[in-house]
Amino acid sequence: MSLFPDFSNVFNVTKTISQNSNTNPNDVLNTKNALAQTGHYKVPDHGVTDIPDMGMIDGIKKFQQDNGLKVDGVMKPKGPTESKIGETLVQNSISTVKPLTEKIVVKAQPEAPKLKKPTNEVWEQAAKSQKQKTNPWFKSSKLQPISDEAYAENTRSMDGMLNYSENGFLPTLYADALKNGGDKAVAEYANFLNQLLDRKQDRVEGFEQEVMNKVPDSTKKMIRSFETDDGVEKEPKTGQQKSQQSDDEYQDSPKCMELKEQYDNANNEAKKAWQNYQNKLGERDRKGQDGQDALDNLRQLLTETLLEALLAAIPMGRIAAAIKKLKEEVKDPVNWVEVAENAWTLFYSADEEEKLEQEADDYFTEYENWLKDRDRIQLVANQKHDCKTAGWYKG
Repeated sequence: MSLFPDFSNVFNVTKTISQNSNTNPNDVLNTKNALAQTGHYKVPDHGVTDIPDMGMIDGIKKFQQDNGLKVDGVMKPKGPTESKIGETLVQNSISTVKPLTEKIVVKAQPEAPKLKKPTNEVWEQAAKSQKQKTNPWFKSSKLQPISDEAYAENTRSMDGMLNYSENGFLPTLYADALKNGGDKAVAEYANFLNQLLDRKQDRVEGFEQEVMNKVPDSTKKMIRSFETDDGVEKEPKTGQQKSQQSDDEYQDSPKCMELKEQYDNANNEAKKAWQNYQNKLGERDRKGQDGQDALDNLRQLLTETLLEALLAAIPMGRIAAAIKKLKEEVKDPVNWVEVAENAWTLFYSADEEEKLEQEADDYFTEYENWLKDRDRIQLVANQKHDCKTAGWYKG
């Protein structure tokens, strides 16, 4: 049983979050979103990703400091920091998890009005509206181009969101960016909606409505200004016509197949680098536990004064000399062989732990580089060759 109030239906993490822990991507997204709502995380211009960063860790520390908790940048499942974040979200009427226990109320439907036979004028108006096939504002040619990084960050944010039936905090974060970000923020938001249209069309309208409900009239007016550009879908000009192949045939065009192969290779290499990163973290943690066990053994074998003297010598590897000196000073019987074994275990585990930490960092850098390469390939395929990339990502 947890010692802290249970707000897990509002906010929870499945694994410990800290600067060096093996984190769950969904936990990272939820934590960043929650801290953004409490005012302890500033959302970058490129949006929220599921990759741990110092902004999130600093946000945890700031939240801990503001709420009288231990300031260590660590949040454990069912721990004090997780509980306090949940409590704060409840007090502010914010939730990261939609409870499944809500009672569903079915309202009585009003009686359907009687239909009248359409007049000729109505039919003519309907025919005219059918000819004027409109594009959504986020496909306007007036929108400025966005960077490869912004495109990739939109993709990663969407990957996390589509794991759930709810939109979470993303509408709020985009709304906040739109209020102050100008044309650049509008272009990046438009790109997100375009990607969402390709991957999950039925969620576009609801997502856009959530965002529009959170922005001022001035922002809505700025967005509506893009509706006047491509109001009518135009036939492509000769020489610029899109391929007349079917979607399946176009997907399998030689260039798209080549890019898809490059994309899959980069994605697989990213997975390998991530697994190597996780493995190194596991080895580091095991070495750290060996060192902790050795230290606990030394506490049982030596007095506090003797232990302090020995610990001062361990980092420099002067264990034999330190033990020899202690033997001369101590009259009580001590198992010096066991003391030496544990001291050397502590020395080597600390050294190995540091090396494994560096190796883990190197694999994480490799993982990030492969992700950037993968997302760059998708961007080229999507924007320059019109490949159907919506189904490329397989996790």
